[in-house]
Amino acid sequence: MIPNHILILGPSYSSKVQIANLIAKKDEKSNEEQEQNDKIIKTSITTKYYSLDLNIFIDEYFETRKSHPLSDREKLDALIKWSDEFLSEECVDLREVLDGFIFCVSFSEDSVDYISKGINIIDTIRSKLVDNDKFEGFFTIIGSNYHSDSDVNESIEDLIISSGYEYINFDISGKNEYDETIGKDRIIELIESNEWTHMNLIKHNDYENSKMQKLNDMTKGLLSQDDNDDGDENNNA
Repeated sequence: MIPNHILILGPSYSSKVQIANLIAKKDEKSNEEQEQNDKIIKTSITTKYYSLDLNIFIDEYFETRKSHPLSDREKLDALIKWSDEFLSEECVDLREVLDGFIFCVSFSEDSVDYISKGINIIDTIRSKLVDNDKFEGFFTIIGSNYHSDSDVNESIEDLIISSGYEYINFDISGKNEYDETIGKDRIIELIESNEWTHMNLIKHNDYENSKMQKLNDMTKGLLSQDDNDDGDENNNA
């Protein structure tokens, strides 16, 4: 089957590998060695409607890992350089196969000003993908490592949402008070509900037959257990 592709972009501290592992149903915990080596995670997704193969590209835009915290200017310069390379002719093939783009930020490491300017760069990427490459996939921003100051968290969330992106908090899961799926569970829902380019549709009969086979197997096990219980009772009598 031809694989589908999504790109997860973020700095080294933005939980991007853990997000990829969640989508691929791998262990979410990741050490630095894994983060350096896992540039592509290959996985498959199966729902009751379809099955597909998925390649998850993981990239970061800091060329080197520095011991001191990077300034907002350094981060933005690195993101601009990455954007220029991504939108160049050399990356046409990559852009054309993408079905999704996830941009990752860390609330405790990234300032409101940096995220605001970073979103402007992501806006440029999205516009050119849609206009030039006819991109029809999803664009999502995922945040993690919430700040100790709740006002900072609220400012960043409002900024992302007002920019027209779906925002997902990676630090939570479950449903909110409106019964909407949130956090990690929303990421899975987003992936499973996406309109993928390459899918094998599962026939309804195939799905029902699979359910019936599982039910039959369970029933046989229960009947076998009942027969054993009856035999035990007769022997005791």
